[in-house]
Amino acid sequence: MKKIREITQDPQMLDGYMTMLGKFPEYSPRNVALIYTQAKEAQMVGTFKEWQARHDTFKLTKDDILYDEEVATRVQESGREYEQKLSIKSGERGKINLFKVKQEWKLPRTDEAGNVLKFENGNIKYKQYHSNKLTELEKKLIEDKKIAPKLFPARDKNGALIFMKYKVFDISQTNLKQESYQKVVGKHQYDYEAEKSKLYKISYALKAYAKENNIDYKIDKLKVDGLDPNVKGKYHDDPIHGPKVRMNKNLEFADSLGTAIRLLSHGAINNIQNTEKEVTKSQRGLEAEIMGHAVAAHFGLKTEDRWLKQMTERLQELSDKELSKSLNQVAVESHKFINSIAKYSDTPKRQRDRSMKKKYNHTQSIGRSI
Repeated sequence: MKKIREITQDPQMLDGYMTMLGKFPEYSPRNVALIYTQAKEAQMVGTFKEWQARHDTFKLTKDDILYDEEVATRVQESGREYEQKLSIKSGERGKINLFKVKQEWKLPRTDEAGNVLKFENGNIKYKQYHSNKLTELEKKLIEDKKIAPKLFPARDKNGALIFMKYKVFDISQTNLKQESYQKVVGKHQYDYEAEKSKLYKISYALKAYAKENNIDYKIDKLKVDGLDPNVKGKYHDDPIHGPKVRMNKNLEFADSLGTAIRLLSHGAINNIQNTEKEVTKSQRGLEAEIMGHAVAAHFGLKTEDRWLKQMTERLQELSDKELSKSLNQVAVESHKFINSIAKYSDTPKRQRDRSMKKKYNHTQSIGRSI
C-alpha cells in the first residue's frame, strides 16, 4: 500500500495513476501503481512468454518484426530455423517488478481403497502434490482420471496469501517495429476526428451498458428533468426507481461520452454496493470518480479533473483496508465496463441488434486483490 499511499497524496500523480488503471485494466491496483512508479512511459507490458504468445494473438506477420541478423545467425548455426516472430530483444532485461500470488499444486487425498476424502461440509481434502512422491495407487488413480492435481493460491501457516515477484517487459523492449505498435497497443484509442463513427459506436455501447445495469440513462432534450444548461450531466440515486443519469443535449459529442462514462460509473458502483452499510456515500462517490476516469481514459476520452485535490484529501481519510477494498472494487467494475463497451463498439451493428433483441426480451439480473 505504500506506493498507492504516495500516489494518492498528490493530485497530479493521482490523475496519472487513474489513467494507468484504464490503460492496464487486467492488472491489480497495486501492480498498476508499480508500473506507474517504475515506468510512467509504459504502453503495454508482459512477461517473456506473454510477448511471444501475442504474435499469434494479434495476427502479426514477419513484416511487423525487426530482423535481428545476429540472432538469426546464431539460431541457424545451431541447426534450427530462425522465425521472425514477436519476442524480447536480445540483451533486454525486465525493468518492471510486479507481484502475483504464488500458486502451488495439490492432489486430492484418498483412502486405501482409492476413495476421495472429504470434510464434513463436502469439500475435498487436498495435500501437497509432488510427482516424484506419488504412491502406486495415486499414479493409477491419476492415469484413470479419477483424481488430478489442481492449482491453488499458496498460503502461509496463518492462512495469508503468499506473493512472489516477477518481471515484465515494456513493448519498447520487444522486436516489434514502431509502425506496428498500433496493432497491439491502444486498440481502443481512436482518432475521433478522423473516425467519428467510433463515437456513435461508443454511444450505442453506453446505452446498452446502462440497460444491462438497470440505469435510467437519457439525454435531457426536453428539459423535463430540469437540468441546468451549464451542467454537463447529472446523476441521481432515486430510492424507488434506482440510478438515473441525465445528459445535457448541448454538449460536444466526445465530451458528452466522457461525462456519461463518469456518471454511469456512479450508477454501477451504487448498484453493486448499495447493500453494504459500512461503505459510506462519500467512499462510493470516490470509487465512481476513479472508475469513470479510468474507463474514459481507456477509450481516449476525458472526464473532469477539477476535483483531484478534493479526491486526494478524501482518499487520505480512508484506512488501508478501506482504500484496498475500494480500489479492488474499482478494478473489477472498470474491467466489466471496458469489456461491455468494447463488446458493443467492436461488434458489427447487425450482430449487435440481434444480440440486444435476444438479450433484452428477458428479465435482467444484476449481479482483484491489491
